[in-house]
Amino acid sequence: MAAHGRAWSQKNKVGSGWRRPCAAVPHGRESRAILDRTDLVFIDAPGTGYSRVRTDLTKKFYNVMGDADAFYRFIRIYLSRYQRWRSPLFLFGESYGTTRAAALVNHLADNYIPVNGVALLSVGLDFTTLMPGNMNDLPHQVIVPSYTMIAAYHKKLVPELTANLDATIKKVEQWCATDYAQALALGNALPPEKESRSSSNLPPTPA
Repeated sequence: MAAHGRAWSQKNKVGSGWRRPCAAVPHGRESRAILDRTDLVFIDAPGTGYSRVRTDLTKKFYNVMGDADAFYRFIRIYLSRYQRWRSPLFLFGESYGTTRAAALVNHLADNYIPVNGVALLSVGLDFTTLMPGNMNDLPHQVIVPSYTMIAAYHKKLVPELTANLDATIKKVEQWCATDYAQALALGNALPPEKESRSSSNLPPTPA
């Protein structure tokens, strides 16, 4: 809800940073909001929110193409019912919605509904970056830069790293792609001295 409110609402919290909202926090008009300049149509996927699927039709919708086709049909009906075929059409996907948006934009184009653009938030297109397991260490590598920037936001990095965050994140990404990746690949075969050397090459992170 925080992400949705910050992205779309006409009013927003006054001040810098983001904290848990409360009644005492002042709010002001958000000049960058698009709510008064566009139709924002939020669609409940089949089987979520107010959307219901008959039990005998679950196999039709609970798959990649069935899901994309359901969204395509809704959009087609909406454009016709509200006479918006000549209006620009943008898709916005968040988290698993980014996976859906990637499938949907192709399905729309294949059915002669052009899309003007696609926005993706918290991208989840490559599931190998999200699901660690045996023989897949990639999620452990790609999450470290995110943790670094989260620590920076909460002022948990040592001072020398906050002076130039661009340089810091490049160092962390380089470490993840080299020393850390090799250490993860070796697993239990990693010699103790190499483990110590790999750790020492990581830029000092939390204070």
